[in-house]
Amino acid sequence: EEVAQKIRGDGINVLIDLTGYTMNMQTEIMAIGPAPVQVSFHGFPGTMGADFIHYLVADPRTTPPEHSEFYTESLIIVPHTYLTNDHRQSRREVFSPPPARRVRFRGGGPGAL
Repeated sequence: EEVAQKIRGDGINVLIDLTGYTMNMQTEIMAIGPAPVQVSFHGFPGTMGADFIHYLVADPRTTPPEHSEFYTESLIIVPHTYLTNDHRQSRREVFSPPPARRVRFRGGGPGAL
């Protein structure tokens, strides 16, 4: 609530979210609705499904305009761009395999199963 009050107090008219539903998101601030226009910009390659996000800035490859009916936001399609992300950087704990361990196989072979 304190951050939302600061945004209102500063007279921010357009608030842009860069994270969407990703790690370290601050969606609860957007849910308060501190700015008259709230935009999601490439932080999450899909709809936020939230009535407090008015626009989604996207590209035609990750967000085809013909799929706009599936989005709660109005789409702003930016040509000549593409959403790039490296999930190993944003959610390393999800995508890093556990440490390797030794497994001993006894007898048989591929046909023994």
